[in-house]
Amino acid sequence: MQREDSRTGGSAGRVWQVPTNIYQGRGYLQAVLPQSGAPQQTQGSSGTRTHCPLQTPKAFSPGRGCRAAVCLFTWASRPPGSWLGPLAGAASLSVWTRAPPAVMAAVDQALKEFGRIDILINCAAGNFLCPAGALSFNAFKTVMDIDTGGTFNVSRVLYEKFFRDHGGVIVNITATLGNRGQALQVHAGSAKAAVDAMTRHLAVEWGPQNIRVNSLAPGPISGTEGLRRLGGPQASLSTKVTVSPLQRLGNKTEIAHSVLYLASPLASYVTGAVLVADGGAWLTFPNDVKGLADFASFSSKL
Repeated sequence: MQREDSRTGGSAGRVWQVPTNIYQGRGYLQAVLPQSGAPQQTQGSSGTRTHCPLQTPKAFSPGRGCRAAVCLFTWASRPPGSWLGPLAGAASLSVWTRAPPAVMAAVDQALKEFGRIDILINCAAGNFLCPAGALSFNAFKTVMDIDTGGTFNVSRVLYEKFFRDHGGVIVNITATLGNRGQALQVHAGSAKAAVDAMTRHLAVEWGPQNIRVNSLAPGPISGTEGLRRLGGPQASLSTKVTVSPLQRLGNKTEIAHSVLYLASPLASYVTGAVLVADGGAWLTFPNDVKGLADFASFSSKL
């Protein structure tokens, strides 16, 4: 990935002129991005079978200059490739990110097919609602292994096999749960906070190899399995959303666009950062301890 600087016009009202080597988001930022001349790059993604990670490859579609090598961590019987729908130019691999040998094999396969991997999006996650006092030791360990361990495994393998010598971009999908000590989420909040710490450590250590590492922390996103299972009763969720600054849920495309920004040359001087994309919800979202009393009735409906 080249590191040309963006240039601004000299008169008021002119938009930013972006280097012609940019490859992502051409259809999204039509007002500021060129329409041709973009070299092909390859994006890798490690994630669970949820909807936000699957929206991201579409934002990196071949029509925008990026081939997407999508690596799905999945337990579903449905073939992993079928989650991509008609996305042309993409390859899908099914891999258990908690197992380093499996990750190594998947990265080798992707490099064999594409020749390079320029972008890694780590979005593997495991989550459920549970009071800390009722959480089993194994459940806590499992979530840490999936979220934190999986993120390190894929990042470490790709660093060794390609990024160390060629540079690259890593975007880790995290959360703001740990910022406010979200009730019923000690496992996921701890795991994602650890990933944010990992983001900063790797940004420092791998920066000299031209590797940028950032986190993206989404808020409640409509139409996702996570919101259905973790959002609580609809009436309660609606009340919480109305007290957030933008007073609405986010959507999958908005999260994909946020990933697109962090992975693109538009963010070429951004590393070690956490971008929160939640409409300001983390600043105002209630964390009512009294709500613990409602957990039993809600969890019985999951």
